[in-house]
Amino acid sequence: MPDARDLPALLLCADAAIRGSEAVRPVEAVAADSLTRIAGLRLHIVDADGGYHVPVARRWNSDSVALNPDWCAWIRQTQQIAALDWAKLCALPPGGQALTVALATAPSSIAASKVAVRCGTQVAERFRMHQQIKRWLKRMEAAGFDEWAFDSVTGVLFRVARIDPAMPIPPWVRFTGPPREPDETDAGDRA
Repeated sequence: MPDARDLPALLLCADAAIRGSEAVRPVEAVAADSLTRIAGLRLHIVDADGGYHVPVARRWNSDSVALNPDWCAWIRQTQQIAALDWAKLCALPPGGQALTVALATAPSSIAASKVAVRCGTQVAERFRMHQQIKRWLKRMEAAGFDEWAFDSVTGVLFRVARIDPAMPIPPWVRFTGPPREPDETDAGDRA
């Protein structure tokens, strides 16, 4: 199974997918065996139609990885999360994709894990992953990546949104259940 050491390999695959490429080769910062472990990863995705598994790659060897087009399409879809504003974020239905959304005031902020919220699912222990995510974010920042993070519970790669520090954080961000319906108080806070 992949672990935190393989995060740069996962980022390499995700960045390739977002650029529209389905072929990935090892680079100096990513070992071939690490890329192979990521290629064998199957992500569990939950949406309105139920749960299913999406393999990261169709085929791979020590020299290259051929990414799964369905996984590439899903990664490109998750990228859109970073562009959502508060009103749209609050309106996400509980039955939506089980994505973890981290809201940070700066792209390199390790405090992102403190305000992580799971859309549509429950996290068993609120901050169980805090220290591991903190280590991952430090490692990513050192490697030059400042917009990605990884959820070890679901195996989900997610974007760290660049949020204006002056924008108030809705109350539901502070717990791990599905977002509640915004009320008039929330609307006043966002105004």
